Formats: sequence, structure tokens, C-alpha cells
Amino acid sequence: MRMRRTVAFGGSVALLAAGVLTGQAAAAGPAAAEMGFDRLENWTVRPGGKAADLKPLGLTGDGPDTPKGTFVYALSAKPLTGGAWSGGLPAGMTAEAVRGCSPKAGVPGVFLCDYRGWEARAPRVRTAAGAADGATVHFGVVLVPEGGNLERAVRQAQTAAARPEDARHAARTVTVKTAEHVARNVVDLNAPVLKAGGSVRHTVKMNVVDPAELEISFAPAKGQRPWDGREPGIGIGALDVTGPAKCVTYHGGVTAYGPSIVCKVNQPDKVTVSYRLTAPKDAAAWKIRETATLRVWNAEPGNPSAAATFAVDSTRPVRDRHRMFARGKDGRLWEHRGTGDAAEPFDRKLMGLVGEGFGQYDRLASLSPVTGRYRGAGMVTRDRSGVLWFHGLDRREGGFLPRTRVSGGWNAYDMLVGASDVTGDRTADLLARDPEGNLYVYEGRHGVTWQFGDRTTLDGGWERYDRIVGVSDVTGDGNADVVARDRAGVLWLRAGTGDLTDPFRPRTRIGAGWGVYRSLSGPGDLTDDGRADLLAQDKAGVVWLYRGTGKAGAPFAPPVKALLPTDNAGAVKGYDTLL
Repeated sequence: MRMRRTVAFGGSVALLAAGVLTGQAAAAGPAAAEMGFDRLENWTVRPGGKAADLKPLGLTGDGPDTPKGTFVYALSAKPLTGGAWSGGLPAGMTAEAVRGCSPKAGVPGVFLCDYRGWEARAPRVRTAAGAADGATVHFGVVLVPEGGNLERAVRQAQTAAARPEDARHAARTVTVKTAEHVARNVVDLNAPVLKAGGSVRHTVKMNVVDPAELEISFAPAKGQRPWDGREPGIGIGALDVTGPAKCVTYHGGVTAYGPSIVCKVNQPDKVTVSYRLTAPKDAAAWKIRETATLRVWNAEPGNPSAAATFAVDSTRPVRDRHRMFARGKDGRLWEHRGTGDAAEPFDRKLMGLVGEGFGQYDRLASLSPVTGRYRGAGMVTRDRSGVLWFHGLDRREGGFLPRTRVSGGWNAYDMLVGASDVTGDRTADLLARDPEGNLYVYEGRHGVTWQFGDRTTLDGGWERYDRIVGVSDVTGDGNADVVARDRAGVLWLRAGTGDLTDPFRPRTRIGAGWGVYRSLSGPGDLTDDGRADLLAQDKAGVVWLYRGTGKAGAPFAPPVKALLPTDNAGAVKGYDTLL
């Protein structure tokens, strides 16, 4: 089977299109005649620094799934323009073979490296700490399909700089630059404030001594939460360049996925790059770290750079995203990440497996909403012997930490409810109901793991409800609230007071018809408006979003579909519990 493909290596961002490739090495069949490579780099290295890996970053061609051939590398201290071959390298620079490469017998400085199955191999050049500034290794590369003439390819590699470059033949260099030399390159960044609904021009000025690549990158400043795929929504345009540089913008705007602007500077000169940033009217008040790095060394830290933090001038605050957790009928626990978009509150193509074995528990309760950065109080579970377990949040890796035992005897309750902070002490609390309908609050305590004080009896009459859900603050008064569904399907609001002696106000009727839902959850603010929302899963497996209004009399807007039973390979339909 013949197939056109391009393979990229070394963290390459983009794949270059493959074309019809030419070369003078003998072909081994029509498929092999299309083999080639691209994106071979010149290297600039620090004395004593990282080795230069000479392999090309991409392989291209029309050919079989498992092409075979040989890369021929010729390395010398002299330009590869002809004359007697020495193969010697400058003082302090050495070439080493890697797996799949071997020196050619009797020809110093020449290496033969296997090419199999779209995998490139190449020797590496290492530089001693005392290598002189400006020391240079010249290397030529020739790709020979299986059965090609290797001896001719060796001669072509030894004179690669004297012939036109194509997809089978190229010449490059590895050059030593000391830290003192590289520091002569100077970068300056001017990054003024960007107003929401407006635009501003940022400017990078450089005094470039060495050919290099400028990368302009953006990221949330320290203390800001990570961006999701919809943020920050700032566009880049009106790129203006003075001096010998060619620039390209990527991603269409500001993003943390990689450099947003890349410029190649091919000769020493003064260079200015400016660009216009434009923010939508509803942009949030981000603080953004902008960095301009002039990459003289290919793979070393410490390149010349400039950084600045600029603000987006906006009255709209940056709010945390929240996560919803759900247990499947198979006992696996999943997470869904909120997007902040009321029309599509979850990314339906993105879900994460948090853990397995949660089917051993007959009760699960999230103590408070969980943010996108895994901020929250964690989760409690009760096993069928009545032991209560605490699962803390793993802020570093995501998901939950290994469980810790709280205590036994919790099978005295038929309902456990994570209520956020109902006592006003800034620590999440747990509600428990016994079969007689008495409700109790266990006050949370600060500690290495979640702890609680003695229980406080609240009141009776809670046996009329078949669902009680902590929804954090849906009334906008700063106190944690709960909603409860009676056995007739009517939903009621019990607004919080923040006072342990009387934590809930008299109930307020929200509406009827809630009996169609098999699970309710209060995951926090999913719509980026600062108001807590409610999720409900119907008996067909559809998850509905009830957007919070902040009004005690009518706390939720009409529902919209948040997740469908067909999303994520049908996993939603299998959920038996929303957290």
C-alpha cells in the first residue's frame, strides 16, 4: 500500500506538506523514490551544554508504511565544499553515535544511521565546557533508500554545501556561542494595559547579534487560574516588522498552547516587531504574563528574553471554573469540566476517569463545589458496613488522594449531604439525616484531612424529602443553601443563614415536576456569572443545567441540556450518582 504522509519529530508544532521529492541516490523501487526529509536545523550550543541532535524534524514521502533506508552524515571542522576529506572536528567538540548509528569504517567523521518505519536517527555533537566561542562543526546529510548507492551518498554528504539542497540532501552547522557572546543580543518588551472592548499595540525591540528565532508567548500571570480552550479570547493582528525578520502568527490569538508569534531573524541588525492585541467587550480582568525570547541557543535555558505582566482593564472578574463528578453503574468515577458557557456548560468531548472501585460505597457526598484547580473540601463516602471515608483532592495531579478513615457507625443515617459552609466558619460541613427525619450538622474542622466536631441537632420533618442537595449559595447572600425534593416531586429551597443555631430559613417552593429526575447536584458556578447552578439527570440519562439567578424567590432559570446520553460513548447514561 502506498500512502502520502508527513512525520514530525522533536516537538514540532506544525507538519509540513509533503511534495514530490528528488535526489541523485539510486532508488529501490518506485515507492522508495519518494522518500525525503525536511526541517533540518542549524544548531547553536553552549560550551558544556546539551548535545546537538542532528536528525531532521520531519520525514516526508509517498511510500510504504515501513520505508527503509540509510541516513549518511558527514561531519567536519571545514565547510563541506570539496577538497581532501579530513573529518576532524574543532577542539572541544566530539561526535557520538547513538542506537541505530555507527561510524563508517575507514572514513573519519562519517556515520551511517538506520531509517526504518518513519523513524529518523542521527549522531549527536557534544561540546566541552572549554570549547571556544565560534567553533563550528559543518555537517551534511543524505538520505539513501534501501538498495541505494552508499559510497556515492558518502561523497555527496562530504560536499553537501557545494550542491543545491533538496529533500534528500542538506548541509547545516553546529556552532558554539558562549554565554558572554549570547548576552550581546538584547531584547526589550513594551506591554501596556489592554482595555476590554478595545485594542493596544505591544512592541518588541531587539539588537540582534546572532541569527536567531524570536518567540512571543502568553500565559496567565502567577496566581491566575489556567485558561481553557475558550480563553482569554484576545486576538492578535496588524503585525508590523522593521529589520531583517520574517514573522508568523499562530493560534489566531493569545494562548498558552505555545508561542503566538514566531519570527526568524537571519542576520545581525536592529529589529522591531509590533502587533495589535484586541479584547472583546466581555473579556475578563486577566493579568497576563507576556514573554519575548530570542532563541540563540536551540535547547538551552538562559537565552536573551524580556517579560512583562499586563492587565486586561475590565469590570468582569476572573472566576474559577468548576467540575462535576459522576459515578457510573460500574463503580467508576468520572469528572466533567465546566466551560463557563451557559449554552454548553461542559465540553462534551472531554471527560476524565477519576478512579475505580467506587461501587463499594452506598453513599457519596461532595463536601463543597470543586474548582478547575481542584480547590474544595473533598468528598466523603460510606461503605456498606457503615464506615465513613474521606477523599481529599489531589491539587497536583488531579482527582482524589487515597482515602482516610473517619469513623464507623454512619449506617445510622439514610442520607449524607455535603452542604458547603452552613455554619459561617469558612469550613465545609456535612449534613446527616436519620430514618425518622431528624437532620444533624457535623461541623467541619481545619486539619491535614477533613475532620468534624460533635453533631448538632437541627430539626425534624426532613423525612418528607427523598433528595436533599447542597447547592452552595444560590440566593446571593453569601450563605450556603440547600434544596430538597419532596415525594410528590416538588422542589423546595432552604436558604442558609450562616448561624449554627438556626442554619436554614423557612422553606420556599421552587416548583413541581422534579420527580422526573433521578439525580441532583450542586457543582457551583458553571456559567461564569458568579451564581451557583443546579444539575439534574433525568431517567433517560440527559443532564440538565438549571442556571442560578441569585433570587431567593426564583433561584433557577429554565433548564438547558448540559450532557446527552450519547456523549462520551454513552457513559453519561450509565451514571447512578451526580456529585
